[in-house]
Amino acid sequence: MNRRPGRSVYSSPVLVGAIAVLVVTVAVFLAYNANKGLPFVPTYSFKATVPDALQLLPGNDVRVSGTRVGQVTEVEAEVRGGRPVAVVSMQVEASLKPLPRDTRVLIRQRSNVGLKYLELQPGKSRTTLPDGGVLPLSAAREAIDLADVINTFDPRTRKALRGTVSDLGAGLAGRGESLNRALEPLPGTLADLDVVARTLSSRAAGLDGFVRGIDSAVTAIAPRADDLRRVFDSGATTFGALAAEREALGDTIEKASGAQRVATRGFRDLNPVLSGATALVRDATPGVRQLPVAAPIIAGALRVSGPAVERARAILPPVDELVARLRTLARSKDTTGALQRLDDSVQRITPLLTFVNPFQTKCNALAVWGRNVASLASEGTQQGTWFRFLNPSDPSQLLPRATPSADLHQLTTPDVGQGGECESGNTPYTPGQRIGEAPGVQPGATDITSPGTIAEMVAREKR
Repeated sequence: MNRRPGRSVYSSPVLVGAIAVLVVTVAVFLAYNANKGLPFVPTYSFKATVPDALQLLPGNDVRVSGTRVGQVTEVEAEVRGGRPVAVVSMQVEASLKPLPRDTRVLIRQRSNVGLKYLELQPGKSRTTLPDGGVLPLSAAREAIDLADVINTFDPRTRKALRGTVSDLGAGLAGRGESLNRALEPLPGTLADLDVVARTLSSRAAGLDGFVRGIDSAVTAIAPRADDLRRVFDSGATTFGALAAEREALGDTIEKASGAQRVATRGFRDLNPVLSGATALVRDATPGVRQLPVAAPIIAGALRVSGPAVERARAILPPVDELVARLRTLARSKDTTGALQRLDDSVQRITPLLTFVNPFQTKCNALAVWGRNVASLASEGTQQGTWFRFLNPSDPSQLLPRATPSADLHQLTTPDVGQGGECESGNTPYTPGQRIGEAPGVQPGATDITSPGTIAEMVAREKR
């Protein structure tokens, strides 16, 4: 039997043409649907609300950290709460599912010809975005279009920028070393500015309210701009005079702090006098109202007192002689030297008195001691008065030893008013060894002793 030779599939032009048409059709289908994702590939779809789509188109890339993870499928315009927004639908790789609910979206520039892409910045929220979910408008970060940036450089701005660059070039020429010295502390300054900026941006700073207040103040002042200009023009003469005397003004300001402290103390001491004067004027008001009635009577009294005043003139010569002798004494060199030595003594003893005075003025130590010492010879126990009574103590404490006793109490430098405490007489007994300062804060005063003799005080105590 003779067999017919086999025919190859490539020998049929119709079959080859049909295969070519099928391949081209599949390629065109895939290319046409590329913007909607490849078929049979699992994806994760959701939407994001942005204030402005910035010419974002379907088919644009969706990226995470610069890596393409999907594409935009649709961009729709909507109105929410009276505000136009754009809703961007997208499909990303299923490996990203699910994204945190606080994921951020940002439309970025991909090329200078206007091509854009959508960047996702995954958050850290435990709440996730389901398939088909929508990211709110708060998730969109503000973006600035490159065209808006370029449009800011209009002819007027470019001209001003050229002038600025030219002036900066002339100003910085030959000043490189000075510029380097100025830039040297810049890192530390920027660190401080970062702290200041974080402080101002906090809600507690209230910067927004401050700016609104400044805006209201400027708005209120604007109608009086001409009057303010005249005030500043008139004040130029005054400021010029102050600038000419800046050294004297500086000395005055330096000395003003001391004068202010002295004046503060003076006013504090004067306050009781002013209070008394106020009370005096208040009490004298009824009498002043009677002056119109009393004035004629006072005038008659002055007329009657004329002869007495005439006789008083005889006393004036001895008084004048006394004043002359006092003047001679004051002008004497011996008197001046004695006063100078007295002044030196006062200056030397003033620090001591300043340190010692609180011992009595705050703690009343001398008066308390004088009050208590009188009872040493009259009071005591069955063994005798306090002068004869010997307090029992540990005999070992009477002998020399290398270390202090375990229950020794000794105030080495007690505070007697200088530091605001009156430790002597107010120190509580605490168990154990206490050497040095008394524990805790002691009262700032001791007993207030009553005036009078010992007999009077004893009589008051019996009552």
